Amino acid sequence: MNRFLFLIVLLVMPAFFSSGIVAGAESGGIDLATVGYLQIQAPVDGARVYLDRIFMGFIQNGAITIPVDVMASPQYSNLIIEYTGYQTYLGPLPELVPGKTVTVLADLNKTGYERRGIISFESGLPGAELFLNGEKKGVTPDSGILQIQAVPAGLYQFTVKRPGNLSISEQQYVSSNAITVYRVSLKPATTGDVHINTSPEGAGVYLNNRYAGLSPLTIPEVPVGNHTVKITQEGYQDWGSEISVLGAESNQVDAVLVSLPPTPTPTCSDATPAPEQVVPQENSSVVYGFFILLVILIICCGVIVVWAFRRQKP
Repeated sequence: MNRFLFLIVLLVMPAFFSSGIVAGAESGGIDLATVGYLQIQAPVDGARVYLDRIFMGFIQNGAITIPVDVMASPQYSNLIIEYTGYQTYLGPLPELVPGKTVTVLADLNKTGYERRGIISFESGLPGAELFLNGEKKGVTPDSGILQIQAVPAGLYQFTVKRPGNLSISEQQYVSSNAITVYRVSLKPATTGDVHINTSPEGAGVYLNNRYAGLSPLTIPEVPVGNHTVKITQEGYQDWGSEISVLGAESNQVDAVLVSLPPTPTPTCSDATPAPEQVVPQENSSVVYGFFILLVILIICCGVIVVWAFRRQKP
């Protein structure tokens, strides 16, 4: 088993160092300070990647990263990608940067690469997104260099976006069979928009203790930095949080309000009942007069009866 591994090492080592990948210095050691990284992205997994006809590996999960000694001589000059059913792609390599990654986007084609060009996008910063006619093409790596190969020639609307920086949008013509260098200088943004959603809607929104409106709400041009957001609505607990606003970004806040528990109704079982109010009867004076008259009549009748009884007595 050990002999078998030793033979494999002997067979692989000459090709490894002759290919220029992490080539050693004159002393035979490897100087990592001179190593740059070439990341190739292609939409066809299993495609074979060559640098000047030297096989480097396969595209897996849409990409392959190759370490290259940028001080080795001779330098690689051509990128070749092959896959069954597609036309072989042949294009120039970008200049590599020691210690950083340069990304190459290669879109394989089944019919050919006539009237196509190359875009070399240089943002100077990592994380810059490039859009062509509104379609996202790629993001610059740590070197700030993104090369897009096999782009159909023509006029495009170039748009560059990066969190914390002002966006750039302008027209640029991509020449056929040539490299179109698109270099931008991104400026930092000082404000960003804040979009606030609440559930339920219609809640009052306060930014830095100042009323801003009812949700859903977009607050434009909020200064970059930390801010406090408070959301209130009757019948719900107040919601509050601190947000960090990035420049030239749509910063979104989603708040779910929690309803307050119902207020209990007070009860008092030992309360003394209120006395009943006596409602005076209507025409009480008339009834009282009639009662007095009736009593007088009875008395008179009694007197008459007594008087008549005494006169009949012998």
